[in-house]
Amino acid sequence: MTTELDAMAQRFLQAYADGGQADGGWAFATALQQSRLDFSSESLERLDRLFDAVRTRARPSRETLQDAPQGRNCCALLSFYVIEYVRRRTGAQIGWHDRASAVQVLPADVALPDAPFMRLLAISSDPGCVFMPLRWVESQMLGTDARTPAAEYVAALVADLERDGPAVWREGMEALGRLASWQMMAAAAGEPVYPASMQANHPGEIATWRGDAEAITPAVQAAARLVELNPDGANWCAMAYDGRMDATLGGGDAVMVLMHTYGAAPLQIKLAFPYRSASEGRPFAIFRPSLLAANVENEPIVRLQPALERGIQSVVWPAGQSWDGYREDPPERAAASAHHVTPQPADARLEALIVKLRESYGQRQARMTERSLGAVEAERPSWMPSTDGLMEVVRQQRRLLAEGRIVWGALVQANNQLFAPGDLDLPAMLVHSLDPHFDARPAELRLIGSKVFALKGTEPADPELNSLARLITAEVDRSMGLRLPPVFSPQELRSAVFVVFRRHIPNGVLSCGIFPILTHPSTDAVLILPFEFWPAELTILWRDGQL
Repeated sequence: MTTELDAMAQRFLQAYADGGQADGGWAFATALQQSRLDFSSESLERLDRLFDAVRTRARPSRETLQDAPQGRNCCALLSFYVIEYVRRRTGAQIGWHDRASAVQVLPADVALPDAPFMRLLAISSDPGCVFMPLRWVESQMLGTDARTPAAEYVAALVADLERDGPAVWREGMEALGRLASWQMMAAAAGEPVYPASMQANHPGEIATWRGDAEAITPAVQAAARLVELNPDGANWCAMAYDGRMDATLGGGDAVMVLMHTYGAAPLQIKLAFPYRSASEGRPFAIFRPSLLAANVENEPIVRLQPALERGIQSVVWPAGQSWDGYREDPPERAAASAHHVTPQPADARLEALIVKLRESYGQRQARMTERSLGAVEAERPSWMPSTDGLMEVVRQQRRLLAEGRIVWGALVQANNQLFAPGDLDLPAMLVHSLDPHFDARPAELRLIGSKVFALKGTEPADPELNSLARLITAEVDRSMGLRLPPVFSPQELRSAVFVVFRRHIPNGVLSCGIFPILTHPSTDAVLILPFEFWPAELTILWRDGQL
């Protein structure tokens, strides 16, 4: 849905492109036009020079940029430009909001600071990114933060948006889910399931083939060939047909969906959605999908599950029916229950502690300065090269400290040296959740962490669990924000590799498996909340080994 701020962004960008100005004008108009912001890569260098000139020559005050109409317009234009640059590069769907409207569309547990730069927020619901470009623009003009070149800032935003893969992957996976749901709706009604196809050039259209039974196989082969060749130059193509599962996978009917994306990072995937037709007193049932083929590892496919589910739910079934209403796990999947963690009793004391911690730290965040942030920020470990994936934790420290949301984290595994005194900050892995269910049940989260660790050295038949097991066994993976399979808990859970900075934990030793961490919607990196901000009761529990 287009917001008023979306329309404002288009007006500002068009006015600038036409050589004009928005209502009220904008500050530094001549310098703006001379910068030639034309969405080329070179324009980012010109944007840096614009910032340098404004900062060193005009020396604007915070009031000039935040209160004066021309200053506000100028900062808004540059914010709109940077996000539009990122949108064109990634193809991501990004909407504009102010703080009030952002609160309405974001999950209730996402904490947003109350500051002037919150009048413009850019939100991409998939993969769940919240950007605050106005803060960056103002800091570059005022010189209040360390200089961050535009190319570096844009690269960080692109990395956030593409942490689960290119945007076209999510678009293609959503189409895959839509096709599967369309086909399954026919199967549930006992109707013939005819081959169907979709492509990005006509995303709202599902083309269905109808003909003699003898011609179905050639039609499926021809459609698969078109997906492979992509003669129309679409960003993605998908086709679906009614098939049979291989006997090694349990046999039975299944809706088969083949989807390809194209470009520099293509995705090729084939999923089977098994189902049981209604017969002999048994109702129609839809079973968990199986991955039949892919050109990438399982992990990025697991991360695309929300897009797949969104596509499935986008099809409106007849009244009284739905995909969810027919979901069922076949007997061969019952083994997955061995990984399920029984919900634990609520611990009112720990729930009160984390609520108290959020309130007290939220007040600290409102008063944080560059100096106070620097006082608690940890340095990059000497062993960590700049190319290490854990650099994301180092880079995002200030964002997490200044704007992060506190939740419980539970240890999965850690470098053994962290369990004894030492000087090195080292990697570890944890599980966490934004679901308030765990506020009072961090022990349940700890049990889930133990179940995840138990996969180490195993080779589960389930592809999602197998991918997770390989990750834990390798001990060198840098995955962050990985959604865990739902076999552990009905609540959404994520795992993350992170860095244990010894200065952030009591006595510098990882002596407990539960601790408060900072999360943020714009990054998958997490950080243990420095213990100097913990309530005394929490520090005592840690030192007594009761967490």
